Amino acid sequence: MSEIKVNSIKGVAASSAAITVNNTDGTCTANLTNKPNRNLIINGAMQVAQRGTSFSLTGSGYTLDRFTQSVGSSFNMDTTITQSTDTPDTFKNSLKVTPDSTQTPTGSHNGTIVTRLEGQDLAPIGYGTSSCKQITLSFYAKSSSQNNGQTYTVQVQKVLSGSQKYVTKTFDITSSWQRFTMNFPADTATATETDNSLGMTIYWHLASGPDDIVAESPNAWVSQNGFRAATGQSNFMDNTSNEFYLTGVQLEVGSVATDFEHRSFGQELALCQRYYTQSYPHGVAAGSNSPATVLRKLASGQGYDDIANFHFPTEMRATPTIALYNPVTGTVNGFRGDGNDFTGATIATATTRGVNINRLATVTATVFTSIHATASAEL
Repeated sequence: MSEIKVNSIKGVAASSAAITVNNTDGTCTANLTNKPNRNLIINGAMQVAQRGTSFSLTGSGYTLDRFTQSVGSSFNMDTTITQSTDTPDTFKNSLKVTPDSTQTPTGSHNGTIVTRLEGQDLAPIGYGTSSCKQITLSFYAKSSSQNNGQTYTVQVQKVLSGSQKYVTKTFDITSSWQRFTMNFPADTATATETDNSLGMTIYWHLASGPDDIVAESPNAWVSQNGFRAATGQSNFMDNTSNEFYLTGVQLEVGSVATDFEHRSFGQELALCQRYYTQSYPHGVAAGSNSPATVLRKLASGQGYDDIANFHFPTEMRATPTIALYNPVTGTVNGFRGDGNDFTGATIATATTRGVNINRLATVTATVFTSIHATASAEL
């Protein structure tokens, strides 16, 4: 057997194609290593930031799309998270974390960066079947010079009916960009969710209390709910000069880490909008003074009337939670009517396709009403 490179195969990029030649009978078999749609992670290149590009957090909260800061036992993870332009070659953005105050985790405190996967997207892995495959996680990360050499933990946790199993692996970060590659074993014994509910969570542990630090389990799934970091875990929160950068996150079926699958901004945005969308322009935080792209309607002076309809750009994962804002003052459940501010906006009907917004307040005349809305169907 030998392998030769070719310039192209019809419908496949040259960089993704190789032909294996069987020297016995002269036949050729295409070996396509970089197949499209192989990355199960959404927004792994940190391009999409619908909610804004800077977040000050002291606990759990959403940041760049599909990535959250998640804490355990009310840990005071006092950080600023930003969409950074400090990246490895061929990337535009990364997620950057910096501590705003020093904290020492105790007990079952945990401070993590998290992304979550929908169960039905995990079907190709085959959990709980004899055909189950390994998965490979790869990502780029770096630190500041202050926390150069610290050790952090990746925890992959899969879910079935509330029962969880996990594998942990550690990595040592430096002040230069590195690509980390981690293989996770097959699990033929236990399935995972295969519908639109949570099927898998991936944690990057930056801080963990001693109660949740256990021996690393790199090659076996362990039955246990909740956070688990591995022995050797460092405390990212020990200095306000520490920095953690993350980008190029890719999860794929199989034991080989292929080149990162770059998707267009438009493709990535549409994938993110299944979980979160807003009437605000991209990158404008909810509650901001932003008259642009408001939801509007001509409403009569009756006591109960439609304010607006918000048709989502894509089908959402589940019926979303809706939040409403006055587009100028940012008042929750407020709206504008020809330059006047009103309260009493309410949700009439919400589905995975859109929401009808009503008002309970009385306006004194026929006016153009305007309002902003966000819709969240996050896992």
